[in-house]
Amino acid sequence: KAMSIRGGATTVLFSMSHMPVSSPGLNGYISQEPVWAYAVLGRIYPAYIGACLIIPAFRVAATGRRPALLRVGSALVGVALAEIVIWSALWVTGQQTGVWDYILPHSAVIVLAAGLGAVTLYGIASKKKEKQSLLTSTYTW
Repeated sequence: KAMSIRGGATTVLFSMSHMPVSSPGLNGYISQEPVWAYAVLGRIYPAYIGACLIIPAFRVAATGRRPALLRVGSALVGVALAEIVIWSALWVTGQQTGVWDYILPHSAVIVLAAGLGAVTLYGIASKKKEKQSLLTSTYTW
């Protein structure tokens, strides 16, 4: 239900906006109230999701009995989510971020991709290590 409310609010705000030409990041139209509200929703929602996932990501990274590749991947995902939350909070509160307005979101994408890649490699490696026998239900020819 929350997803449909957010989707509806986003659609209404976007349709209320008057944008005759494209503007990267909607910066050319940020003075319009519907565009500003649309931009705020676009920053708050990823920050909310990131805030919900930061603790589980770091909890996996801090668990010593987990494999190293999984822990590194989870730590990278946690760092990327923290960058997203910080960047969104700074933007929504109106803080002047200067060059950090470019560094935080771009590095978050790179760090998140590296973290997800590490977790994926762990998953692939753990499947290959599984012993194969004729009695195993997942036996492959």
